[in-house]
Amino acid sequence: PVLLAQAGDDEREPLVRENVPDSDDEGEQTWPTDAEIAEAQQNMFQRRLSKHKVPEGTSAYQAAWIMDSDAEDEDGSEEAGGSEGGADDMMAEGNAGAYSDGEGDEAPDLVDNDDAGTDVMALDQGADEDDEDNDGGGKYARLQEEARAKRVAEGEDAEHPDEMEVPLGVSARVRFQKYKGLKSFRSSPWDPKEWLPKEYSRIFAFENLHRAHKRAREAVERATSGADPLAVEPGNYVRIVVKDVPVDKANQVVARVQASFPSPEAAAAAASSPDQGALPLMVMGLMTHESKMSVMHMSLRKAKDCSESLPNKEQMLFFTGLRSFPARPILSSDTPGDKHKMERWLRAGQQTMASVYAPISYTPLPVLAFKSDPLGGPMQLVAAGAVRSCDPERIVLKKVVLTGYPVRVHKKRATVRFMFHDPDDIRWFKPVEVYTRAGRRGRITEAIGTHGAMKCIFDGPVQQRELVCMNLYKRVYPKWPEGNNLTYA
Repeated sequence: PVLLAQAGDDEREPLVRENVPDSDDEGEQTWPTDAEIAEAQQNMFQRRLSKHKVPEGTSAYQAAWIMDSDAEDEDGSEEAGGSEGGADDMMAEGNAGAYSDGEGDEAPDLVDNDDAGTDVMALDQGADEDDEDNDGGGKYARLQEEARAKRVAEGEDAEHPDEMEVPLGVSARVRFQKYKGLKSFRSSPWDPKEWLPKEYSRIFAFENLHRAHKRAREAVERATSGADPLAVEPGNYVRIVVKDVPVDKANQVVARVQASFPSPEAAAAAASSPDQGALPLMVMGLMTHESKMSVMHMSLRKAKDCSESLPNKEQMLFFTGLRSFPARPILSSDTPGDKHKMERWLRAGQQTMASVYAPISYTPLPVLAFKSDPLGGPMQLVAAGAVRSCDPERIVLKKVVLTGYPVRVHKKRATVRFMFHDPDDIRWFKPVEVYTRAGRRGRITEAIGTHGAMKCIFDGPVQQRELVCMNLYKRVYPKWPEGNNLTYA
């Protein structure tokens, strides 16, 4: 054999899949650990418990109205009554139980369920699993019920897009603590580097994507035209040596080759009839940087034959040219501007952008999206499109609309209820603008009472049958591959 080309360490492109982030102690700012946050919350809670001593059974709302002087008077009266400290100890224990069982001052641990991409109640899967044990067709019935629930939720979202109610017993400033208001969705600023997730430290971003693509194309042209001394002309048999291959992957390659041509007779039969035997391995070259992970954006359109409802972050299998990878894309509108609204469903006849964590791919490149059959049938083509760009700074915002109803109207002023249930929430969201479906814009002036009523003033007369709305936005990010599986084809 003749040595045609041998790449040195300087010429060899490093096979790097993800970026290695700096350690915590090398960053410009320190971030408290989970243990430190839990300890700080516990210390704050203990300080609040020791601040007020209230009778047993007092709720947190009632305890907030008891001042320190009142607590000291109660302690003095108990000591005058002959108490030797045992009553104080019992009251401290009872007080702690009242705070932990009631509505404490601490914010409850909430889970912002964005995995499904919708705000629809999940089905009771426990009962369905019992049905599967008793009935052989229980799994099929459960899948049919889930598909029906998705269709109903998609229709409700089309009729009342992005509307959500504040749940009872949960503070709105806690439930929507990651959201903020915008004066204008088109022109209001949003910092693309604000509160980035940890996964962004593991991906790569281009300073100039067009320039990097141009240099990669020039390298391919040098290799195919013969100008590159390391290139091999088409039509030559070559032996490729791959470095740093894991043992299990190497065994898979060897087994695949042996299955392709197990014997000389089988090799001759396979050469005469391509349908016989296993397919041989196909080796393809990647352009510069195409092995690295980043945030890829693809323009998709739902397939005409697909009648299934496809919610946001639905598991799909993407094929981009010769490469394939599973992902849960976040869907967004394909509109101009620096901010894009998240779509909760992939709708038929609508061009939608899908954002995923995937290896870098240069345009133009077609994309096919498939979805597996839960019953074990063949995969179904659900969407098709093309790769649009590679940009981790593309802002996708999830929109939530809080609604309320005017119960009293006088010209430009209105008393609105049922948007919030706590006056503290009204004061928290007071800077956010409110509007009506008729186009009137206004603001919150003050809270009324303790049940969530508020006064609003608008730029024109309002009617009592109108609906008062408030828009809140939160930036969303794609889902990292499950199990940290980055072995893409």
